[in-house]
Amino acid sequence: MMKRKKNFFDYRDFDLNDNNFMSKINVNSVKDEYEEINLIDIIRIIKDRMVIYYKTDINSIVKPFDYIKKYIPDNYDELSDEEIKELNIPDYKDLNIYMLPYYDDLNHKDIMTLYVKRNIYDKEIRQALFYALRNYDYMDKFYDNLRRYGLFKDYLEYSNYYYEQKIKDWKIKNNIDKN
Repeated sequence: MMKRKKNFFDYRDFDLNDNNFMSKINVNSVKDEYEEINLIDIIRIIKDRMVIYYKTDINSIVKPFDYIKKYIPDNYDELSDEEIKELNIPDYKDLNIYMLPYYDDLNHKDIMTLYVKRNIYDKEIRQALFYALRNYDYMDKFYDNLRRYGLFKDYLEYSNYYYEQKIKDWKIKNNIDKN
C-alpha cells in the first residue's frame, strides 16, 4: 500500500459541504471589515482548494445539492442509466448556480505584491507584508498585517478594480447576464 505525502491533496479527502461551510466562515470572519458583503469580497478571500458555488438570482453562497435534491428520487441508486437520463435533472446553471473562479485563476499574490511595491514605503511595513507573502498560506498572514498597520481598507480600495475585472471575466465565461 502506497503512503500519501503529508501535504498532498487527495480528491478522496475532499468534502464539498465542509469546503463551502469553511468558505462561509471565511466570509463571516472578514464581514466586519466591509459595510456590505458583495461578490468582490467573496472572491477576494478564495483560498487554495476552495470551491464556492454562488447563486446569482439570490446573490448568495449556496450548496448546490440543496437545490438539486428535489429532482432526485429516493430510489436513485436503484435506477438504471436510462431511467436517470429520463429524470431530466437540471444543470446547476439552469438553477443560476455557478462555481466562482478557482484560486489559481485569481492570482491574489500578484495584486498583493503590486500593492506593496506601489503603495508601501515604510521599511518595517514592507518587510512584514513581503514576509507574509513568502508563506504557503500567505493570505491570512497578509490580511492580518494589513489590519495591524491600519492598511486593510486602503488595500480593499486598491484591489477593487482588479477583482471587478475578474468578476467580469467570470460572468462572460459563464454567460451570466449583467443584472
